[in-house]
Amino acid sequence: MLENFEIKAAEDLTIRGTVFYGSGEQIEKKPVIILAHGFKGFKNWGFFPYVAQQFTKHGFIAITFNFSMNGVGEDLLSFTEMDKFSENTYHREIEDLKEIVSAIEDDTLPFAELMNKESLYLLGHSKGGATVLLYTRENEEKVNGAATWNAISQADLFHEEVKKEIREKGTGYIYNGRTKEYMPVKQKAVEDVESNHERYDIIQAVQETETAKLFIQGGEDSPKLTAGAKELNKHADNGRLEWIETGSHTFNTAHPFEQSSPELEKAISSTVNFFKVQEKMKEKEKDGKEKE
Repeated sequence: MLENFEIKAAEDLTIRGTVFYGSGEQIEKKPVIILAHGFKGFKNWGFFPYVAQQFTKHGFIAITFNFSMNGVGEDLLSFTEMDKFSENTYHREIEDLKEIVSAIEDDTLPFAELMNKESLYLLGHSKGGATVLLYTRENEEKVNGAATWNAISQADLFHEEVKKEIREKGTGYIYNGRTKEYMPVKQKAVEDVESNHERYDIIQAVQETETAKLFIQGGEDSPKLTAGAKELNKHADNGRLEWIETGSHTFNTAHPFEQSSPELEKAISSTVNFFKVQEKMKEKEKDGKEKE
């Protein structure tokens, strides 16, 4: 079972998402997982719908969404809003996550009556992992657990060649190997990172938060990301790193999504187990307070 939704994030910005809910008799409200896509990603890319469906089989409600400036418009399957993509920022993505959490709290999303607002979990892939960790630092009281899949550990994603092109021409271009197109980046996106070093310090974010964190990293991902995973784990308070040795950046799956892989299934099962442990710990803590 699934139902789409839209949230007006600003006058010309829309967050488009989908709530996935498992069928069957509803006995009690279910914990919620919000899935955040990465740079050059979108909610209907590759494995995201499949992963959300799998989470519902384990007793969760799952929410996928497009960041409001990720460049994907109403058709949900292609980049038709490159002007927005070119100026997307971490600030905007953190605000988008705030909008979704507020919608959960205000009972305005589909299946709202079935959501346990006190059991909120976040999962981010690649750059989405960084956004999840940064959001968690600023809103820790709202997050029961945060998991990342092949997350970046440094906020600045732009090569010097792209920055030089932006300075000289106003716009730089990066290649999207998944969609085979060049995507624009403007100065606003670069300035957001350069002027917010402290706020977007991902290593500092994991060090400062007590929220339980799981870092899942594919061993066949880029050397920069595998090294970054070690740094995240090294500095994380209440964090754990799990390797999927043969896993690529997308856990050996592609877009369009045809079938799962052992690596993706491992990532899913590890994430489910991690969130379920946090649920048990939360319930145990709740029972202890009630007995006091």
